[in-house]
Amino acid sequence: MVLTSTMKGHDVRVMICTKRHVDVPTFTERTLAYGILINYMQSKMNHKPWYIVEDTFSSIRGHWHIISCDEKGTPEELELLDKTPKVKFPLPQRKRILIGIPAFNEEKTIFDVVSRAKKYGVVMVVNDGSTDNTADLALKAGAEVTENDKNYGYGYSLSKIFRKAKRENYDVLITLDADGQHNPDEIPKFLETLDLGVDVVIGSRFLSQTPVPRGRSFGVAFISRLEGYSDAQCGFRAYNRNAIENISVKEDGMGASLEILHQSQNLKLKVSEIPCTVLYTNTEHTHHPLKHGSLLLETFLWSRVWCRPFTYFGIPALLFLLLGFVSLIQLLNVYVQYHVFITSWTALTLGGLTFGLVLLSSSILLYLLKRALEEMK
Repeated sequence: MVLTSTMKGHDVRVMICTKRHVDVPTFTERTLAYGILINYMQSKMNHKPWYIVEDTFSSIRGHWHIISCDEKGTPEELELLDKTPKVKFPLPQRKRILIGIPAFNEEKTIFDVVSRAKKYGVVMVVNDGSTDNTADLALKAGAEVTENDKNYGYGYSLSKIFRKAKRENYDVLITLDADGQHNPDEIPKFLETLDLGVDVVIGSRFLSQTPVPRGRSFGVAFISRLEGYSDAQCGFRAYNRNAIENISVKEDGMGASLEILHQSQNLKLKVSEIPCTVLYTNTEHTHHPLKHGSLLLETFLWSRVWCRPFTYFGIPALLFLLLGFVSLIQLLNVYVQYHVFITSWTALTLGGLTFGLVLLSSSILLYLLKRALEEMK
């Protein structure tokens, strides 16, 4: 193996060939040549990109040979390199993928969901206090099963999944539902989107124009629109390593799906939505629509207030205080002229000042509490 006589703009460009005059080397010669070349380039390049190139233009005729080089080169060389068959190194490593499935009383569907999902990675089922055979069937299908001693909720199970992905250094986390609504064979679409540099991929039933029962579509669409997404509630999602490291689920219930989106926005993670199919045949909603909607609205409002207390409490406080002071001035003006208190102006004054002071003090307390918790972290 020698440095090539013409570097052609490369810092590293080497050739290895057989000593004897031969165009077709033996298996041993070929194996040794590739082994020597790969070891040399790995020691020189230190994980930087490089190529093994099929060389068609060698000055040494009658010897079987191969050439390796870095990514640099003259414009002419790079143009030729682009057209020449080659293999890029380091070779891509297979990503470690965890597929997390929260499950509560899903014995009818869990076996099929796990069986189809395990083709793409390690499947972890969190059995959230089920009273049926969900856990046994998940184990039989090939999943790792973690038990909750009672039904804590979707978010609680999701937090366990995130902790495992973070603790065991998984490259990708996929989450999907246990009730058979999501198609595990769509997982490759999520992985492809992550490869484009996205941190969080959200499946959207509305982008795929899946028929959604009327009782669910209105609430989901309303909350999603407030959040700035087409489907803020779909549990079919993918997270890369950056998202796994930084997202921390604290909500126990269904509000965890919104909590994750809020955290992603605050962390400036890149979020993308892709179409996914959702099957509603023979599935029942786990929560009453009104209860589910109220939980989502509560999570939405609280997360907004917690992130920006002066915006959501402070600005209304100033408006109420302004109203109170204007009413007070008018009240005093009338009293000075007529020596009477007008009930309506008195009510506006007391109400405006009281609400303003309460909201202002609340915004200050929330801000101080938030800063204290950040300092503790």
